[in-house]
Amino acid sequence: VEEGGDRIQTNRGVVHYQRLVVGEEGGIDFDRFFQGLRSIHYEGFVTIHQPCVEGMGARQLAQYVFDRITGFLERSGRPDTRLDPGGGPGEIAGA
Repeated sequence: VEEGGDRIQTNRGVVHYQRLVVGEEGGIDFDRFFQGLRSIHYEGFVTIHQPCVEGMGARQLAQYVFDRITGFLERSGRPDTRLDPGGGPGEIAGA
């Protein structure tokens, strides 16, 4: 692990990490993640936390993440999944 990015003190010592935007290379493989959930017939909720990104407002970032996750779900074979980030399908609450 490179010594760049952010770091946090844990019970195992200092851990270095890099904040990535959902779907960014080097992060979680969401295509594989959602395909795995589909393979075990998981029908529950999934919560994704995306910290703020420099240069992106909250609404812009929320819409970006929503659009990326929608794409991952569609590729996993779940185009019928109801996504609602608070304001209705495809809409950010208060936007």
